[in-house]
Amino acid sequence: MPSPNYTRCRCLPAAPRVRRASAFTLIELLVVIAIIVVVISIVLPALAGARDVARKTATQQLITNITNAATVFSQDEGRSPGYFTPTEMGDRANGNTRGMTAMQNAMLDLAGGIAADPNDGDAILVGPAPTEAGQVPVRVDTIGIDTNESGAYFVPDTKYYQPQTDAGKMGTAADEHRELPSVVDAWGTPMLLWVKNDAVDGSRFDVPNAAAASGVPFVRRDAGVVSLGRYEPAAFYVAANQSLLSATSLGVKGRDHADTSGSTFSLIGSGVSDTAREQTLTALLGHPAYPDDLAKSDAQQVAPTNARGSFVVQSAGSDGWYLSAKRAGSFYTGSEGNAQITYASMFFGPGGTDRYENNETRDIMQAFDDLVGTAGN
Repeated sequence: MPSPNYTRCRCLPAAPRVRRASAFTLIELLVVIAIIVVVISIVLPALAGARDVARKTATQQLITNITNAATVFSQDEGRSPGYFTPTEMGDRANGNTRGMTAMQNAMLDLAGGIAADPNDGDAILVGPAPTEAGQVPVRVDTIGIDTNESGAYFVPDTKYYQPQTDAGKMGTAADEHRELPSVVDAWGTPMLLWVKNDAVDGSRFDVPNAAAASGVPFVRRDAGVVSLGRYEPAAFYVAANQSLLSATSLGVKGRDHADTSGSTFSLIGSGVSDTAREQTLTALLGHPAYPDDLAKSDAQQVAPTNARGSFVVQSAGSDGWYLSAKRAGSFYTGSEGNAQITYASMFFGPGGTDRYENNETRDIMQAFDDLVGTAGN
């Protein structure tokens, strides 16, 4: 039987099927973009909040380190730190032109830097008075360096110890005080220091513009011309921080503390009247637990009998304003140049006649994001 005749077929392999890549439709692309925007809107505030919390923690630790150093110094020396006395720092010239701050003064004792040789060519003369008799030579490059066996009481981290060289950073200040570093908080704003005048210990205090003044003003703009013996006593002087309170571009955030227009301004900035600032500072620095007489016929005449501390460190907080009017709430009375908070507002409601419910005391610092630390009595 004849064999079948098979024909071999040389077939080529089938071409692979090419799948066409699918593309996003316009709707899908818009949905993805919308999701990304939502995620960013959630994550960014959370990250900003976390950074703010970290800065607050760092600033609180810095304040604690300074107040602890001040406590140790006071125990050793029997006085608050500061090469110049609170009265000298309150000199009218310091408030008007010199512009040395209380914190800069305290650092001379806590961190050092005073030149051993008064003729040191690398030193700058600093001080609240306009004459060399009221100044001291300082070597900026030696601040914080241990110069004796006991070492410095406080060694500032360079990121928290910065000169304020631009004119707007310190409103009324001589060049040497712009060059002398200031302690800044974690937001980059110089911190204030309020040092009680021990010369008035045991005195009875009055609020600003007291109707029947019988004691020493708790806060005064300045101490007069101290170098000429024209000394006007007070527990605290605004002049010791006037250069920062009159800054037109304070700190990294550039806050104008000389301007009171708008709803956001400083209640202790130079744009507010002297009397209003003194009232607010009396509320800030007066201890809320020690009013003199809450039964006075005029509640606005209630004055503190003691300070929050003899050494009070104040950070402007995250908003960069020293006691922002925007945060003052019901404590705040007046407007713009006459805006103020009274010491009595911690005990009496709006109108200043009726006590708060259950006779409670409301510390004004609860309204602000300023951070405050104290040392001493």
